[in-house]
Amino acid sequence: MAGCIVTSRPAAISRAKLVGTYEMTFPAGHSSLRLDANGRFTQEIEIGREKVSATGTWSHSTEEWFADMTLHDCLLPMDGFGRLNEGWRTPFSGAVVMPITRRFVVGGPIEIVSDEEYPYIKRE
Repeated sequence: MAGCIVTSRPAAISRAKLVGTYEMTFPAGHSSLRLDANGRFTQEIEIGREKVSATGTWSHSTEEWFADMTLHDCLLPMDGFGRLNEGWRTPFSGAVVMPITRRFVVGGPIEIVSDEEYPYIKRE
């Protein structure tokens, strides 16, 4: 059992395992985030009938038990307090650091926590 717990530490999630598609659903809409192996990302947000997309770069860092994802020039659909960000259509000029987690202690889908209530959840 201890082996399962060790492998589910966010710091044990490799960069290769982070590559893929993530989705976030929140009351006003939906967002998808695709992380490519070359360090680039594509992000789309759809609210109502309006769709906005952005591209940028991503990186991954680990330390002891923790792991973070850094997105450069991403969109921020939520304000970090569970509410819609009024500037969601404009990419944030700079770096946004988000923790990487798993929902369950022993595995579960990878989550990128851009907002505590509405994380990006890995789908593929």
